[in-house]
Amino acid sequence: MLYFLVTLHWHGLHQVDNFWNDGAAMISQCPVDSHNEFTYVMRADNSGTHWYHSHYGIQRADGLHGAFIILEEDQDAEDMSWMPMVLTDWWNADSTFMAAADPFRYGVTFGARMTGPGATSCKTEDKVFLTGVKVSSLCVDSILANGRGHYRRPASDENPDRQLFDFSVAKEFLVSETTKRIQLKTIHAGFEFPLLVRSADGRKVSVTALDGRRTIPEEGDGIFIGVGETLNIEVDFPLENNRLE
Repeated sequence: MLYFLVTLHWHGLHQVDNFWNDGAAMISQCPVDSHNEFTYVMRADNSGTHWYHSHYGIQRADGLHGAFIILEEDQDAEDMSWMPMVLTDWWNADSTFMAAADPFRYGVTFGARMTGPGATSCKTEDKVFLTGVKVSSLCVDSILANGRGHYRRPASDENPDRQLFDFSVAKEFLVSETTKRIQLKTIHAGFEFPLLVRSADGRKVSVTALDGRRTIPEEGDGIFIGVGETLNIEVDFPLENNRLE
């Protein structure tokens, strides 16, 4: 990022009379040049689960994003543990390579539009299909939760069954022994694919807020979350083996 332009866009903040801090590059703000600085000044006037991301090029796909949570005055006294959970799709290629591949430009043949190294970051069998229909021209190498996930190495002589991984999703959060219910302030900061969140042991999960606004609680076996959405997801605790998928 040392030699790139950048802006930060803030999801969930109204930015009334403050549009020059909204970070939409070339729309409400000129990008910040390398070796320069810009201080964002905003009013925390609407509580909820929000997030920010780069709004220049597709830098968001390289991980330039994060949670931005505004609590209500009485929320820190609530008898419920909570933690942020930032979800994203990830591939083993720089976003500039993915842009060079131009995966959404349809050429005469399938191979004609795969011109950059980003398109070959994973194999054809790993590209996303649904009942035989290709739903994306991008592949996905991993799904990350708070920056952690599984990356399965490509097949090779030393990894013929593709069982070798470079990093794992394991991460521990400290939760009080008296906790009976936990809230995941969930943010989908990914680039391409909707995700499904469900309890590993099959118990119900419920949504109590959507895009920073409280809702009538809805309960189900799992919750789909789209790119850019935020959800407050609650689940009874403790979980079996303390796991949530």
